[in-house]
Amino acid sequence: MGGVDDTWRIDVELLLDGPEAENAAKYWACTAGARGQIVWKHKASELFGTVTPSEAASRAAEFVTATYVAPACAGCGQVPEGVVVTSRGAASAKRSGRVSAFCTACKEAKAGAARDHSDRVQDWMATFGGSLPAELECLSDILLLDMLTQSDPFKDRRLRGSLLYRAAFSVNDIGRLFELGIIIPTAVSQPANVVFTEDSASYRPFEMDWHPAGEGTLDDRFEAIEQLAAEELHGALARFSGELESLARDLIVQEAERYLTLQLSDRGIDDPTEAQLVRFRESIVGAWTDFSLGQFYYAIWPACAKAADNKARNTRMGRDAVTGSAVNAIVQNLDDFRSGQRAAKTFNQLHNLPLSSKTVSVFRVVLDLDPMMALSTDVAAVLGIQPRPSAAAEEILEGVRLVHSACLESMPEEHAFTAAMASLNLLVKYYDLETINAARAAFAGERMASRFVIPGSD
Repeated sequence: MGGVDDTWRIDVELLLDGPEAENAAKYWACTAGARGQIVWKHKASELFGTVTPSEAASRAAEFVTATYVAPACAGCGQVPEGVVVTSRGAASAKRSGRVSAFCTACKEAKAGAARDHSDRVQDWMATFGGSLPAELECLSDILLLDMLTQSDPFKDRRLRGSLLYRAAFSVNDIGRLFELGIIIPTAVSQPANVVFTEDSASYRPFEMDWHPAGEGTLDDRFEAIEQLAAEELHGALARFSGELESLARDLIVQEAERYLTLQLSDRGIDDPTEAQLVRFRESIVGAWTDFSLGQFYYAIWPACAKAADNKARNTRMGRDAVTGSAVNAIVQNLDDFRSGQRAAKTFNQLHNLPLSSKTVSVFRVVLDLDPMMALSTDVAAVLGIQPRPSAAAEEILEGVRLVHSACLESMPEEHAFTAAMASLNLLVKYYDLETINAARAAFAGERMASRFVIPGSD
């Protein structure tokens, strides 16, 4: 311990000389055990014959005086005065009975410092309060405030750190709410965990109790925060339309990916590879302004079911191939939806569609949509976003028309159309997915206008 003598010892002083005195000294010979206890080197019977413990101690006391010296204080390094012991039992009791590594003076100093620190923590916590912020600057802060007001600890009016932890708040979440002046600390279980620096303090938010900031009674402050959240959420669409568009798109992609993983795992199919996920996400991003979330689910569910059927029929299919077939089918379903070959229905098994808390917040409050209704509602329309299909380059359309014409010379029209559509996959190195999908839709539209029967159409 930093140079402090942390060993104990037993000092022996001879009162007489001779063989019996040497045996008495051996009686006190000892070492430290694995747990720091006293281990005696010699049995009393080896030194004094058949005797009781008290008789052995009495014989040793005739020739020697033993003094137990405890370890030095871990604080100041002072070695305490030795204590005369008259038996091994008394020495062992001294060793095992020491419960503190500090002397009395150091213990009193530490207790005083702890009291002073606790007082400083109380003074620090007392500095927070005042009015709630008039407005939140960031959409992320508004969503965090909504998460707080919708949480069980807030509804129960008990913002204990451990309860906020169970409600899935992170350290950064609590710190941000504190920084915004939404909540303030009121109690801390271990004041020592609050560490002060020159101009700040570090703390463990889940070991603290929190109250809502603001003025008035505790109930008044809870209600004021609810009112602030309602006002901020009500105006979010007007203030953060661009951020909401990006956030809604990202959340739809996340929810679609989540549902894809759920459907694959339920059927014993491996998760997609990164390349497969990239293709899946691109297909969702390319179509998110055209369909509701429930319609994306309608593209995912049958594709995964079809992949499971393929796996059952062809036991030699590789694991990646099965997953890849599901992703390919999803992309094809979305292409069919956009081209009009198939109707994009809304998936109707709502109880099987869990949504993340952030998605619920965006759909339910910021976009003013019930989470379940949002599954069948065009979120892009709620945001006021017009679908932005890319105009297919004329050279792509001309090329696919030529492929179609060439194929008609050697195969039925149905096969020629399928081959022409498949040929567009060869262009992924040269055009973005949105442009290629627009070309597919345009070519399919031309075919419909020519009154060809599209396979699989109603």
